[in-house]
Amino acid sequence: MRAGSAVVARRRPHAINHGANRVDWGHRQGQRGSQPNSYRLEVIDQRTRQIEELSARIEVVMEPFQSFCALIRTITGIEQRCAEVIVAETGRT
Repeated sequence: MRAGSAVVARRRPHAINHGANRVDWGHRQGQRGSQPNSYRLEVIDQRTRQIEELSARIEVVMEPFQSFCALIRTITGIEQRCAEVIVAETGRT
């Protein structure tokens, strides 16, 4: 680094606020990892279970539309999840 050059420090936000889903990094005033790892792992496990439950529900609801999803997936770059979103947004009956 040259003498006299300006240094712009990039600061990591202390928290990201997404409505009710507030993510606290625990880096305020030297606090590193204010929550125990077991709590974090519980949260990850809980979210994983929720994703699995929702995926199962989506599969059941999408069953009547499988032929349409297969047709949409013939478009380059469209995978299963994207095809499901297209069906949900267009209201294909």
